[in-house]
Amino acid sequence: MSQIDVTAPGSAPLTVRLLNSFEAAESLRLEWDNLVLKSGVDVYQTFDWCRLWWKHYGERRQLHLLTCSNNDGLVGVFPAFTETLWCGPVRISAAKLIGFDFTLQLCNLPVVSEFLPEVMHHAAQYFLGGQRCDVLLLGPLSGPAARIDEIVSTGKREHGLIETSAVIGQSCNTYFHLSGTFEDYLKAIGKQQRGNYNRSLTQLAKSHRVTFDVVTQCHQLADEFEAFRSLHETQWKLEGKLGHFGDWPKSLDFYRDIVQVLGGRQMVSFHRILADDQVVSSQLCYTFGGTVYWRLPARVCGAQWDKLSFGRMGLIKMIEASMIEGRHTIEGGREHYAYKVQLGGREWPLRTVQFVRRGWGVSLRVRCFRCLASLLNLVYYKILFVRVAPRVPMLQRPLWSAWIRCTW
Repeated sequence: MSQIDVTAPGSAPLTVRLLNSFEAAESLRLEWDNLVLKSGVDVYQTFDWCRLWWKHYGERRQLHLLTCSNNDGLVGVFPAFTETLWCGPVRISAAKLIGFDFTLQLCNLPVVSEFLPEVMHHAAQYFLGGQRCDVLLLGPLSGPAARIDEIVSTGKREHGLIETSAVIGQSCNTYFHLSGTFEDYLKAIGKQQRGNYNRSLTQLAKSHRVTFDVVTQCHQLADEFEAFRSLHETQWKLEGKLGHFGDWPKSLDFYRDIVQVLGGRQMVSFHRILADDQVVSSQLCYTFGGTVYWRLPARVCGAQWDKLSFGRMGLIKMIEASMIEGRHTIEGGREHYAYKVQLGGREWPLRTVQFVRRGWGVSLRVRCFRCLASLLNLVYYKILFVRVAPRVPMLQRPLWSAWIRCTW
């Protein structure tokens, strides 16, 4: 552990420490998680989530945990790592936040708002100045806690160090804000959506004994996850795809660890619909504070089931259960899905902030790197992976790690 004696101009002094392992940060576990709650960010920035992410995806990367404290305790954590990236003949060094790639999560900064300028100053000085990284990447950022404008303004203050600042990305993230009663919610989504939901429930109940439950008991979660995984993979196999656990390298082992560790803290749940004791729909979720984090859905497929709209029904039943539990928000995942908006979701921009270090040739190398990465994204992902592989089973393989690391 080392201390960095740098103070942002005009600010109250912060004690900034650098930790290079989660073992060294173990004593901060409780304070770290309390900071995540206080700053209004996500389960993905909790100590255990970051620790497990690093366990599975930290290979050939260097960990840098910057912790910022004042007399009242921890006010900011900047959990990041550095790595060298190659795309064709072009090499750059990058600093990224833990969770930046591989797991499709948010990386909103666990920093108390009033201290964000000071923490960002320390991070820019350390990674771009001290570590001489070519780029500092902050994101993906979304939702009320994203604070993108405040982060971008750091680049203007650090003009002697940062040559360019850019906000990158065109995607979105969906949130469901829960208030009032479930009856209020059904009224708010409108007559058509409410009618479709009621008809699907009625039709399902005509032929089956229908039950709804939420599995949260620690001793049941491991087996429930394996059943969920099988249901999820079967669903996607029918579409000629591998599903999440087949697409994303190491994701199965990562999720097993997450379910075990967070499940032990009563932060994992499966929202299920059962027809004659058969699980026909399941939603894998995490809970932290007043928020439910909807990670993955799974459902049965087939002619007798598809007409029942289990995707919509499963979401609505999850909203109902979350309201009963007293949750105020559901974080509903990336990309635009019309049915999520129709069922009350609000889309927020999903963006990454890119700072490029000032220096001879740095900006040119970063531009060349990103051009080559865009070409890789087009040829490999959009053409080979998305269009060709689903039609050619022998080409169905997990996503290339090189593509995951180099595209943002």
